[in-house]
Amino acid sequence: MESNEHVSEFEYEAIEAAADVAGAHPVTTLLLVALGGCIGASLRYLIEAWITRHTGDAFPWGTMIVNVSGAFLLGMITALVVTKSIAPNYLRPALGIGVLGAYTTFSTLAMDALSLAHAGAAFRAVTYVVTTNIAGVAAVALGLFIGRRI
Repeated sequence: MESNEHVSEFEYEAIEAAADVAGAHPVTTLLLVALGGCIGASLRYLIEAWITRHTGDAFPWGTMIVNVSGAFLLGMITALVVTKSIAPNYLRPALGIGVLGAYTTFSTLAMDALSLAHAGAAFRAVTYVVTTNIAGVAAVALGLFIGRRI
């Protein structure tokens, strides 16, 4: 891939890794993504339930913590698979799309925010959306930073 001053070398590596899943058969990749999705959805359910049981349901802490921790893990996995080549490239879609795609949830974030707003907690809804997005971007950056140094 040709270099472009607006795209970093790391971004090029990520694009190339996504395009080439290390020769894995498409059905194998699909099955790994499906298995990862089962694991991620189960983890999300268990973690959100545990957090909500301990914090109550006045604020969607469970969804927020799951989404931010998933963003961190995606950053770390991307750094480890793409820049460090610690795991084969075919694990990237299995972990990123499968496990973390099912673990994190934008649709629940949107529904939680709308529910808060409809319940008269508009400020809490806006705070939730803004905080989750800022924390998510920061978490990806931190995951990339740590992953590159492992």
